[in-house]
Amino acid sequence: MAEALRYVKYFFALYFGHSNILYIYLISLIVLCLCGKDKRKIIVYPSLLLIFVIGNPILYKYIWTKLIGGTYWRMLWMIPVVATIGCALISAIDKINNKIDNSLCKNLTKIASVIILFAIIVGTNKNVYKRDNFFPVNNMYKVPDSTVTVCKTLIEAEAGGEVKVIMPASIYCYARQYDYRIHQMYGRDVEHYMAYDLLTEEKKKVASEMLSGNPDMSFVTEVAKRDGYKYIVCEKSSTVDNIDMESYGYKLYSQLDDYLIYCAD
Repeated sequence: MAEALRYVKYFFALYFGHSNILYIYLISLIVLCLCGKDKRKIIVYPSLLLIFVIGNPILYKYIWTKLIGGTYWRMLWMIPVVATIGCALISAIDKINNKIDNSLCKNLTKIASVIILFAIIVGTNKNVYKRDNFFPVNNMYKVPDSTVTVCKTLIEAEAGGEVKVIMPASIYCYARQYDYRIHQMYGRDVEHYMAYDLLTEEKKKVASEMLSGNPDMSFVTEVAKRDGYKYIVCEKSSTVDNIDMESYGYKLYSQLDDYLIYCAD
């Protein structure tokens, strides 16, 4: 149960990030509680019920992991965060304006309230639309150019046929968008997405090794050769550069700008 609770907390933290939206949402629920019985029945109680059902570690362990697996985080979309904050702001403004007779003051209260909330949300959170978070692409697939280079090299190596390959985390999500002929041992399913429970323990261990800073290539290559994965792609910055891959039955096939492609003998 402790592990289930840890995963629930992890997904909530991942969903809300480092912003203060969660705190504003909780404050909004408190405000609506004070705004009358109708608001409690329409918004507060359903919201609390959703939080209990979605964030319950018991339900997560015995129901959600079996029904929706790695897409559990999408259930957090059901929590009416934005609607609740908006409703709380409007209700608070109505409460204040009921005590004001001057129409100009009422309008100023509305404008000031919106500006203050906007300033709190924008001023205390991080703008994700920055150049550092995006990269230019020069291909029709809208994936990193290095991904296209790796995938083209693999497809050409098999004369347009199907390719069985082990990819690093920096590329496996993009590679699956490039060509259906590229069959990977694992993809983002190792990150606890939908098919995580369908992966064998060996494949999970291979992924773990490839994600580590010092992979056990004897184990990785053994599983790869046995299951017919002819190619292994590694980042140039990884410690694989210093490993004698030929002793494990894989020779360097291609050395690209960012990646090394090894091929089984």
